Amino acid sequence: MNDKLPKISVFTLGCKVNQYDTDAMLAIFEHSGFEIAEGLEFADVYVINSCAVTAEAEKKSRQSVARILKVNPNAKIFVCGCASQNNFSQFAKNNVQYISGSDGKLDFARKIVSEFKGEEEQFDKIVPDKFDISSVFEDNDGIVNLRTRHFIKVQDGCNNFCSYCLIPYVRGRSRSRTIESIERELDDVQNVAKEVVVTGINLSAYGRDNGSSLTELMKMLSKYDFAVRLGSLEVGVVSKEFLDATKGIKR
Repeated sequence: MNDKLPKISVFTLGCKVNQYDTDAMLAIFEHSGFEIAEGLEFADVYVINSCAVTAEAEKKSRQSVARILKVNPNAKIFVCGCASQNNFSQFAKNNVQYISGSDGKLDFARKIVSEFKGEEEQFDKIVPDKFDISSVFEDNDGIVNLRTRHFIKVQDGCNNFCSYCLIPYVRGRSRSRTIESIERELDDVQNVAKEVVVTGINLSAYGRDNGSSLTELMKMLSKYDFAVRLGSLEVGVVSKEFLDATKGIKR
């Protein structure tokens, strides 16, 4: 086992859901003993959490490899996210150690930890033609970064398959986090967080796959003493029951 773990940065592109995934990965790295750098600060290891919501976002994700190598030509780079899910070969460049997809990012982070701790080999050398996406929401380990403004991901994926949108293909089908899991994370941050931002790829679809609902989520959130902000919602989910459930939430 290596005595000193390297300095690591997670370079993030894209949406609030990606930012939550990055925070969750950073919490795993920090808890495991890595020194944390921010963005394009000098580091030994970089994880690119990529985006493909637009062609420009995918281009920036691809260019981030070159930007990192300008900071540290000897950096070891790992790539995950929507752009690599869409087309992993665009990241198959020098210094890129391994490429993963949009799902299983926390498991990806744990494998990176094991790799640098000198444990058994974690990564296959052959990258598959495509990365599988689970039908189950990937829960965290109960390890979170404490901030006054806390993002919490409660939903991932989308079932809409709009003709102009890539997201269902790179994020998979809609899957929701259980109320109990959300509650555990909020219990961990409630003494620090002043505001919680509830986010998802298609937040309006929350609960449709696991028997819960946005209304039940609002009822649970009302017991906490922090302000709550919601991501974008479709107008059809804003029912009287939903609005009644939000009355107890701090603004």
